[in-house]
Amino acid sequence: MSETPLKYLQMLKKKATPPDDPEAPDERDAMIERLERELAEEAEHTAGLRKTIDELRFQAQTLEKSYAKQLEDARSRIEKAEQATEAEKARASEIEKERDDILLELKDAQGRVERLSAGA
Repeated sequence: MSETPLKYLQMLKKKATPPDDPEAPDERDAMIERLERELAEEAEHTAGLRKTIDELRFQAQTLEKSYAKQLEDARSRIEKAEQATEAEKARASEIEKERDDILLELKDAQGRVERLSAGA
């Protein structure tokens, strides 16, 4: 049957029953009743599917917002960690420079001690 149940039902309602066939109205009425029942079931099923789709769409939107927030938080933490790493690198560089300066001063002091010891 290529027609939808609703179109078929409408078509049946438009057709006239021949007067010489007393069984036809009962069969026709039974078919109309069956088609109306099937149509109601399909409408109920469609409504259920629409409700499910709406619920799933809401869940998807909620998850999308949640994941977007988590991604934003993760990016923020990464940025802070990178800034902290750069600060630590700068601090390590300063400490290394101070160490080199101290080593130079120590060598100068050792040189003076050696000269004073040699002269004494």
